[in-house]
Amino acid sequence: MGICVAMSVVSVALRVAVRLMVVVGAFSSAAAAADLDVIVNRHDGTIELFVSTPAENFVSVFGLPAERLVEPDGTVDFAPLRANGTFEMADEMIATTSATLDGTPMVFEGLSLMLHPLDEKQPFGTPFEAFLAIAVCTFNDPATRLTLQQLHGYAGFIADVGDIDGMVRLRLPRTGHDELRVLVRDFRSGAAALPYEVRVGDGKAFEIRGDFSTPLSWLWVLLLLSGALGAGVALRLRRIGSTGASAVRRGPVSGATTAPR
Repeated sequence: MGICVAMSVVSVALRVAVRLMVVVGAFSSAAAAADLDVIVNRHDGTIELFVSTPAENFVSVFGLPAERLVEPDGTVDFAPLRANGTFEMADEMIATTSATLDGTPMVFEGLSLMLHPLDEKQPFGTPFEAFLAIAVCTFNDPATRLTLQQLHGYAGFIADVGDIDGMVRLRLPRTGHDELRVLVRDFRSGAAALPYEVRVGDGKAFEIRGDFSTPLSWLWVLLLLSGALGAGVALRLRRIGSTGASAVRRGPVSGATTAPR
């Protein structure tokens, strides 16, 4: 009976581990497929907003004038962007998006806007990685100028709010764009909520819930505990099986030496 119970525990632990691994894998797949990847970072009376998206979405989704990014021939010259900075472009970009925190208007200011070649996309999973993506130029100017379609964009914004908790609601401008797959990641003072995906139509709003009742860290804790539990019980079963097999092997030998002839 003990072995049956232990095997049931192993089965449950393995099922939990597999399901958690599927959830983690789904997050990674969603990030790869998203049209717009959004990170919100709440701390010290401020809310920071970071976006990662194909560079052409800066124009087609957020309504940034194309001439702010491209030359008359349709390519991007990085030299003036480096020389003049891009925080004013970030201001223009976010000005087309309305934002509220629990219904109260928020005013975001631009931090920076960056463009990177598609083969040099930056890590974008945490606020720290988002900061690096908008703050560091990590590549040399390409030998041939690239178009927006050959670039990936990152932008960051900040708003002073006092109370960092609550639901952030962002309404994108009406620019005629197709429905977007938006991946939302929400952080508060280092804690991460579970990511989720929403579909956002042209000129529509989406919500960043601010729900930290099930922080992402617990997902990893459950994954580790379930894996450890399964491994521990499996090892115990192996020892029980080995002991039983040894006893069976020794039984006939003992009987053979003591049985009357």
